[in-house]
Amino acid sequence: MSGSSVILIWRKEKEPLIRHDSNLPEQKRGKYVSRIDLSLSLALMDISNVTFEDAGNYSCFVYQSLMGITPTHTWALSVQDSPKLRLLNSLSKAESPFFVYPNTTYNLTCTSDANPQPSVTLQRLEKDSGWGMCLGILSIRKNEHGCVIWTYLFSGKNKAGMYRCLSLNSTDGHSTSNEIEVIILNPSVEMLQMSPIRVPQGQQFNISCRTIDMLSPEVNIQKLVNVNQWVNLVTEAYLVNIEGHVATWYFRFSGVTDNTKGTYRCTAVSESSSLAISDTIEVKILSIDPSIEMLTLSPLRVPEGQPFNISCRTIDMLSPEVNIQKLVNFNQWVNIHSEAVLDKVEDRVSTWYFLFGSVTEETQGKYRCIVVRELSPPAKSDVVEVEIFSKARTFPRMNVLVLWLHPGLCLEKILVVDNGAVCKLYDFCLESLALKKVATCKRKKKNLLFFAPEVILQNSYTIESEMWSIAITFWEMFSFGNSVPVDGDGADHMQIHEKLTRPSTCPGEIYGIMKRCWCLDPFSRPSLEDLETSLRNTRDEYWPAVTCLERNKACGHGFKSLDTNVSSNEYHTYLPVL
Repeated sequence: MSGSSVILIWRKEKEPLIRHDSNLPEQKRGKYVSRIDLSLSLALMDISNVTFEDAGNYSCFVYQSLMGITPTHTWALSVQDSPKLRLLNSLSKAESPFFVYPNTTYNLTCTSDANPQPSVTLQRLEKDSGWGMCLGILSIRKNEHGCVIWTYLFSGKNKAGMYRCLSLNSTDGHSTSNEIEVIILNPSVEMLQMSPIRVPQGQQFNISCRTIDMLSPEVNIQKLVNVNQWVNLVTEAYLVNIEGHVATWYFRFSGVTDNTKGTYRCTAVSESSSLAISDTIEVKILSIDPSIEMLTLSPLRVPEGQPFNISCRTIDMLSPEVNIQKLVNFNQWVNIHSEAVLDKVEDRVSTWYFLFGSVTEETQGKYRCIVVRELSPPAKSDVVEVEIFSKARTFPRMNVLVLWLHPGLCLEKILVVDNGAVCKLYDFCLESLALKKVATCKRKKKNLLFFAPEVILQNSYTIESEMWSIAITFWEMFSFGNSVPVDGDGADHMQIHEKLTRPSTCPGEIYGIMKRCWCLDPFSRPSLEDLETSLRNTRDEYWPAVTCLERNKACGHGFKSLDTNVSSNEYHTYLPVL
């Protein structure tokens, strides 16, 4: 085929094949069509006025007038995107994103091999207005290959975002470079453990931390030796895990002694020499003799057939295995098959409880809690005795309350006597003195929701006002001593049903009685006689035993204990709810 005249058709991928006639005039040939002699060993594609749109993969087809398109001579030509403008970061690479530490100096460099030399500006992408001009210290020079280099120096207040270079007077019109995203790092180091760390003497432990947005940091641990004087400890930092820009580290300590306890912190230095300091953590040594205490008061009186709990707490124990035992014979204790439920953990104290089903004659007896420890004697609590409490409820005549008023009646004014068998009221007064006590409470602005709205708004206090307070006291009791969530004002009184919703332990029948006592109209509230009748008609299992309220902070903190009985001639009366 030497000397034959052919046409090379260069086709960009995903574009239709261009049909050409061999006699097609030269000036009408397509951009990717050229006539060449196949005797040449090298075939070149000459495309004038190249633009970025011409970048892509191409195929070459040989077209002859007699043979048509010859696919056997096809081959692929890859045209790479090689813009005249190229944006580089300070590493002389066009990598994106480009991570920068705050308050550090960095460069963005734009290069161009265009001739003549264009005018170049740096742009940053704004959220609202699009690409805008970016100001920076500019230097211009040429390298050994004759390429022009524009360097933009950034220091101080750096701005994250997308950057590019723009050529304003290129021979091909406006052209842009590649884009580089600048991300400002926020280096920090954080402790991963809660303070304080409590460690048994002689055991090893770790202090863990994590570095955030720090590239190749140097991590150390320091101890406070004097006021504001920190010293580095000769303890190696072990790298545990890396996820993105977050690295997890730990420091290992062994042979814990009294000198080990103290205040620690972690520090990290990044490549840019920026220092990050963590929060502090306190290391304490557990006592040599940890203990377990019973929280349930003895005797524990429970109505027959009603479930109950026995609570205890462990002190200075790590992951203890707590059991409960019952005395079956003289000095013979056996484990009870009741799971220890972890209620809460505060500092070094863990609170536990054991749930028992309905109490029977076989249930009553003496119980204790115990923790078995390795290589040490077991830790034992004091003993609590469980007794069956009579189900009979006595509602004394409530008309004695008519002679006396109780401004500010609440759970704190109930005295628990006879080991929880009896509850009594105190802090009452004659009707003529009631408004003086109300005025004192209003000045202190405390527990105003315990007073009926007419007491706050009309300065009037009657026996109908007492019904409002009795219902709120019921709410406290069925909430196991929880505080009323609001102090009370006019708006709170109007929304009391929303503020004081039914406690989970309060049956709907009793909560309905309470809602009747919260009527805004005093004369629509039930009388004491109506209240007594309604309470007598409720079922026995609605009423919890006072002795089940224990001394646990989670329940019963509103009750006050009384060692000696208050004489009946002082007009103290029983609460009609226990």
